[in-house]
Amino acid sequence: APAREATCALEGLTAGIHCARCGEVFTAQQTIGKLPHRIVKDEAIAPTCTETGRTEGSHCAVCGEVTAAPAVLPAKGHVPVGDGLPVPTCTEPGYTQGSHCAVCGEVLAESQPVPALGHTVVTDPRREPTCTATGLTEGSHCAVCGEVFTAQEEIPAKGHTKVSDAPKDATCTEQGRTAGSHCSACGHVFEAVETIPPLGHILNDWTVTAQATCTANGSERCVCERCHEPVTREIPAPGHTGTGVWETVEEATCIHRGLLAEKCAVCGVTLREMETPTVDHTPVREIVEPATCTKSGVVHDVCSVCSAVLLRAPYERFHTDSPFALTFEEDEPDETGAVRFTFQPEDAAKIASVTVSCPTVPSIPVTEGNGAYTFTVPEGIAPTETITITVR
Repeated sequence: APAREATCALEGLTAGIHCARCGEVFTAQQTIGKLPHRIVKDEAIAPTCTETGRTEGSHCAVCGEVTAAPAVLPAKGHVPVGDGLPVPTCTEPGYTQGSHCAVCGEVLAESQPVPALGHTVVTDPRREPTCTATGLTEGSHCAVCGEVFTAQEEIPAKGHTKVSDAPKDATCTEQGRTAGSHCSACGHVFEAVETIPPLGHILNDWTVTAQATCTANGSERCVCERCHEPVTREIPAPGHTGTGVWETVEEATCIHRGLLAEKCAVCGVTLREMETPTVDHTPVREIVEPATCTKSGVVHDVCSVCSAVLLRAPYERFHTDSPFALTFEEDEPDETGAVRFTFQPEDAAKIASVTVSCPTVPSIPVTEGNGAYTFTVPEGIAPTETITITVR
């Protein structure tokens, strides 16, 4: 078998011999290893405005295998610049603004001829002169290039127009002013006017037209001695005048509180009130069951205001201080107030004296006749007052 050279892609073989008929190998073929690649460099290609580029790479010159793949570089794109041709003016033609690539020179936008634009006329308005500043006539010019078509001419200043400010006398209620002068056109002041304040009324003799009360304002009137106009002013209400003295409005009783009040010394209106405590009952003694010469009676004390019963008790009309028994002729005094009593005959001879008294009358006269004793109940003593008969 013939020998085969080794390459970078395929192993080689040495020459060998064998029988063509039976295949017996007389000289065996030996394997020869692959050869290394024969590397060549692929140069880098820079990108352009419209074409991509690549980085540096390499491949085998024998088998063509890429040993270092290059990277693709994108196209850079155009760099546009203006053509710089003249633009049209008001009076000269020009061109539209074209452009081309500053790198490769490719025309990106064609420039086209443009006729002259013509003037843009605007009006310069008239400015009136003032008293101190000049004016201008109306004019015109081109708003684009500034060419003047109608020149403005200066108008001289007018100068001031001086007028006088008449003086005015001040009155009682209105301001006055001094004389002055100013320009009637621009208001410039040549001689300043000074304000004179109102003189005020001359008021001396006031007459009260409505008297002030504690709570309502009054008024008074006066005629000005200068302008003879009547002037009215308010008299303030003075307010209430306290006295500091408490007056009894309602007397206190045993069942109701009393009421005191302090009143205004002028109008009498109540300014403040104060309650007073209830007072004690007012007792009046009444006879419920009259006492007789021989029997005690019953009295009670009753309040004369509220009729409450304060005390109920027995009482004796006559009290006897005697060693001897005595007998009253009647249970009650007669119509003249006389009371008669007697003793037993065997006791009458033993009596030395008989006296009669009561708390308000220490000695009540007693008469004796035919064995009977008589006295008269004094006028004015209370019906419950005990009368004592003393026998010795």
